[in-house]
Amino acid sequence: MNILPKKKWHVRTKENVARVRRDQKRAREEEARVAKRAQLAEQEYKINLLRQNAGTMETIYRGGGSGIDDNNAQFTNPSHINLFADLEAEYQKNFGIGNRDYELEKKKEQEEYEKKVGILQYLGQGSSELTKEKPWYEKVPTKKESELRKSENRASAVGMFSKRVGSPCGKVEKKQHKRRYRNKEICYKKRKKKSRLRDYGLVEISSGEEKSSNLEEVSKKQKLERLRQERLDREEKERKRLTNLLMPSESNKQQKERSVAKYNSQFNPALARQN
Repeated sequence: MNILPKKKWHVRTKENVARVRRDQKRAREEEARVAKRAQLAEQEYKINLLRQNAGTMETIYRGGGSGIDDNNAQFTNPSHINLFADLEAEYQKNFGIGNRDYELEKKKEQEEYEKKVGILQYLGQGSSELTKEKPWYEKVPTKKESELRKSENRASAVGMFSKRVGSPCGKVEKKQHKRRYRNKEICYKKRKKKSRLRDYGLVEISSGEEKSSNLEEVSKKQKLERLRQERLDREEKERKRLTNLLMPSESNKQQKERSVAKYNSQFNPALARQN
């Protein structure tokens, strides 16, 4: 099968086939290992069961040990002392049942997978009581949080400003600001009064001031003339364009008169008179 190299998702590509075979092999090995462990556990359980049955049969056959206490039997037993008898007994209990830890881990993994897929659902799952999280409608939006932060900053700035104004340094700064504003206002009134008196001719103008004023007036007039000429040129161009649009016949005639050529110049250019 010819599969394009860009279709890496195709199930028949060599990489995907090798990956599937590798996963299948790993799954078979895992199943074989689990089956072997189960078989070994069952075999050991049967052996222990046979040993216990053999021991009970031996005691019954010999006719002793039915009314003897276990503690006395341990002391009278000539065999070696086993310090791990309890652990071995607990270990033997798990032979027929299987490995409990492994079963619990497997069950936990299965539950996690079913929860992710959505198969397993518990009552009250995802509620705020279990997750300890607030729902979206109880949370403050980020925009409002920024606005609240800005309002808090503004309030703190206003408080600092009010404290500064109430302090002696703030009062001194306020007086200096008023003095500067008053000086600016006085200077503005003086300039305005002087210009008004100059207009009425009540104040003499110096030669430097007169020259500068004349130069300014000349430059202004030149600028106005230049702008006026540009405006007239634009109006003339616009007028010509409008006449060409409204009366195209006259403009076409003029163009035809210019483009009409003589017979000889068209078909016999060699015989045409050279102007």
